[in-house]
Amino acid sequence: MHHTTSLLAEHFSLLAAQPCWQCTANYGSWLSLHFGQPRIVVREPVPNAKRLSMQRRSADVQGDFLLWIEMGAWEYSEEGKPLQHSEQSREALQKVAALLQGQCISSVQLLHARTETIFEFDQGGQLRVWPHADASADDPLWHLYLPEKILTFHANGHIAHGPLSQALSIFLPDETVSVTLG
Repeated sequence: MHHTTSLLAEHFSLLAAQPCWQCTANYGSWLSLHFGQPRIVVREPVPNAKRLSMQRRSADVQGDFLLWIEMGAWEYSEEGKPLQHSEQSREALQKVAALLQGQCISSVQLLHARTETIFEFDQGGQLRVWPHADASADDPLWHLYLPEKILTFHANGHIAHGPLSQALSIFLPDETVSVTLG
């Protein structure tokens, strides 16, 4: 198994047969998909913070795993038919979040030549992610947060990975990879 394949398998295999929950269309074209056991995460206030929201305690429900589509353009399809994309209205983005709710990721394809990722879901959904036309090379298209570590795919095709508490290892894959989960 090549390095890229084993890395994707190592990280995404933890999501096998785990339904996505608390799918949200947060800001811009961001999508957040939680997987695994829910837990309450409390952030204590930072008294001298510039932003008022940081001066207040926050409490959120998060999963063991988070797939965050951050700076990528994306399109959501079902049964081969495109339904929504990242440049649509907030209401359309929220519809995609609702459609992803309860689906399990069944495969991940990394198309290095096009800097594109395709997430296939068990109920016929497909989420394609690629760089925006005006993306900077180091813009993160997506992140997969696991307990204590992260995997990130950037607009320049580089993959960063490693423990959250250390500098990440970065490399450029030279192949198209597909990993089937479960």
